Amino acid sequence: MSTEEQLLIRARSGDLIAFEQLISGYEKKIYNLTYRMTHNHEDASDLAQEAFLKAYLSLSSFKGESRFDTWLFRIASNLCIDFLRKKSRRHVVSMDEPNETEDSFLPKQFADESNRHDPEYALQRKEQKLLIEQEIAKLPYEQKVVLLLREYYGYNYEEIASILDISVGTVKSRLHRGRLFLRDRFASLELFPSTVVKTIREGEE
Repeated sequence: MSTEEQLLIRARSGDLIAFEQLISGYEKKIYNLTYRMTHNHEDASDLAQEAFLKAYLSLSSFKGESRFDTWLFRIASNLCIDFLRKKSRRHVVSMDEPNETEDSFLPKQFADESNRHDPEYALQRKEQKLLIEQEIAKLPYEQKVVLLLREYYGYNYEEIASILDISVGTVKSRLHRGRLFLRDRFASLELFPSTVVKTIREGEE
């Protein structure tokens, strides 16, 4: 039996310390998701705490049919979507962390890495990040959360479908529409060299 399974058993019995140990490895990831969805530190913190509280109160309903992190992300994602629906406005997401998705859509590099210590390079990178954030913010939140789960957290289609309680076909459709929008915006803004945009376009065909 793994350490996580042992902690789950203890947490289900009401052991708060065990639950805190259980979620300790997910706190930053969950907060990053809520912040990228809301782009507001206070809202993100509140939503993350609400997600952990809801998880604790709902532990008895977790039957282990999916991974614990998948279940936890499902709770956080649903809270974010409900929150944004109520606020009915778009928010900017952050791109501070590196993209580690195997078939990533968003370019990891913004310029020649040999110039990464150049002040001009740093300014260019910062400006590009801001433009990308502004474009991602324009996505409908259903597409945004799918894009974040895929591009930033590396979940596969089946896992995203489980997290959001939608079909794999819906996941692919939302991801495709979101990528198409960003690809076209990147091209129109000349945000990346034409070779990068061409690579993105070929990857979508």
